[in-house]
Amino acid sequence: MSDTSIPRYDLGIIAGRKGMRISPHGVRALIMHMSANGYLTEILQTQAKDWSEVHASPGDFSHSVFHDGPSRGIDPVFYEMGLRFGSIDLDFGYGVEGPVYFMLEFRGVAFEEITEEFIDRVDSILYVRPQVWVRAHSGLRSRDVPEGEEPEQAKRKRVDRVDGRIGTRIEEL
Repeated sequence: MSDTSIPRYDLGIIAGRKGMRISPHGVRALIMHMSANGYLTEILQTQAKDWSEVHASPGDFSHSVFHDGPSRGIDPVFYEMGLRFGSIDLDFGYGVEGPVYFMLEFRGVAFEEITEEFIDRVDSILYVRPQVWVRAHSGLRSRDVPEGEEPEQAKRKRVDRVDGRIGTRIEEL
């Protein structure tokens, strides 16, 4: 099926509890689940000072996120998946009011819905009572970290080397 003849949508999932933050371990568990089920491939991460975003391409079974049954021959099912989380209020962009610290977004999707099974799985992994938002596809987000939000370089603690001389000092009496 021709990609240009299909209307595309952006589907976003946020935590139902405003201001809820997600731990990196929860994000890792969700990404591992989606990757193991064949929903995602080519997983990359963008790291900023106060937030991270995981980007991925659709996998062989990505259609299972949006409908039950076999693939309907639409390729790609979505253009990109982005999972952003952090300690600052993120720009979700769907007209949501209140702080958003976690969002899972499928960009350029050929379907307008996400299956209840997938929503339940997100909830069972992250305990966020997911809310799903839909809008017409508005293009892909930039993967670049804006100036001033770059992560700080880890400071190395200076260690004075002793070169194996511990306990070998000789004192004259």
